[in-house]
Amino acid sequence: MMDSRNATIHRSQPPAPVSLAQEYDSAYYSDCFVYSLGSLSGSSALTLYRQMTHLAPPWVNRLLHIRDLATGILGMTPTRGFQEVGYPTRTFIQPGEKLDFFEVVANIEQELVLRFDDPHFFVSISLYIQRELEEDRLYITSIVTPYSQRGKLYITLIAPFHRKIAKTMISTLA
Repeated sequence: MMDSRNATIHRSQPPAPVSLAQEYDSAYYSDCFVYSLGSLSGSSALTLYRQMTHLAPPWVNRLLHIRDLATGILGMTPTRGFQEVGYPTRTFIQPGEKLDFFEVVANIEQELVLRFDDPHFFVSISLYIQRELEEDRLYITSIVTPYSQRGKLYITLIAPFHRKIAKTMISTLA
């Protein structure tokens, strides 16, 4: 089994079982990163999400705070950063409940699907674990759909930051 500290994060297509896979190619913005879990194989998608958000470097929440200040004047919904209290908390979260600034769409052992709605766009995120004989792989898929020109502009400006944050948060699993 490969040591997860030496694993790398790669861009990928989401595998077919990912809930967002059918929308991926036609989405206005989409990305997918894959990471070999190594010693974390056997973890649930919710556990990995909590680990990533809990261990995220402070600059991630500072950047989200700046985002909230800058976009608030444009009428966009604030995130208020990753701030789930009481990590680790309950082992199961029902669809419809909040997890940080996301609404939980689906939560099963192998996949956690989250959504963030804004008047100008919506974001869907899937954390999907592909179980393998050697070691599990985590696929994090993001899809953003704009509702307006302002939403399209926002997506264009934020995309490089989104990719950096996604890779940084995945790297906390190493």
